[in-house]
Amino acid sequence: MIKVAIYSCHDRETKELRHVFAVYSIQNTWADMDIRSSSVLEEWISLAEHADILICDVSQEAALSGLKKLKRENPSVLILPIADTETPPVRYVCPEIMPVALLWRPLIQRYVCDCIAQVMRLFRGKNVSRTDLFEVTSRKMSRYISYADIFYFEARDKKLILRTEFQELSFRGTLGELEERLTDGFIRCHKSFLVNRQQITGINRQEQMIELAGKVYIPLSRKYKKSFLEAFDDNL
Repeated sequence: MIKVAIYSCHDRETKELRHVFAVYSIQNTWADMDIRSSSVLEEWISLAEHADILICDVSQEAALSGLKKLKRENPSVLILPIADTETPPVRYVCPEIMPVALLWRPLIQRYVCDCIAQVMRLFRGKNVSRTDLFEVTSRKMSRYISYADIFYFEARDKKLILRTEFQELSFRGTLGELEERLTDGFIRCHKSFLVNRQQITGINRQEQMIELAGKVYIPLSRKYKKSFLEAFDDNL
């Protein structure tokens, strides 16, 4: 359970931020969230004592003091200030607070969504074990990708492609070898695709297409349709 505490003196901001976190939680099965919020600073500080992520309006000196106290008591907490031009950055961009990102007024939903997605990826990266990571090795380096962030693997141009929301990584191998290596969370849906069932948001059986988070689509072939649907339904 990821604990999020939100404070803003504007109720509308609080509601918008709660909504964005709730949608993120629904779209990402690993992000099971307990979202608490308040427009009363003293009440919020009490709610925030054991939070993993703090979002705080830093326009008040008392809010800054509260953030510093919470950071001292919980050094690993991720802090996301809400600020504007009237609040000098030197007040909240400091070692006592160490923000991981910034929400700038007026809040624009698409930027808020992007910012929260970045913070959640950071949180995920801090809290995954080595066994939750897939290693992609090339000649120059190895990279480690959380299994939960992988959309699918694709065989393309004599290489394997790992696709996440924001990038594609290529490496050598075959889908057959991957099937033996991966957990049951990845299902063969086509001769060229292995899909992460946690990223599936819809299946069009008539058009034989699979919809993934972020409106990404991959094919569901006739050859693998029956075995895919059986494997997918068995894991629901």
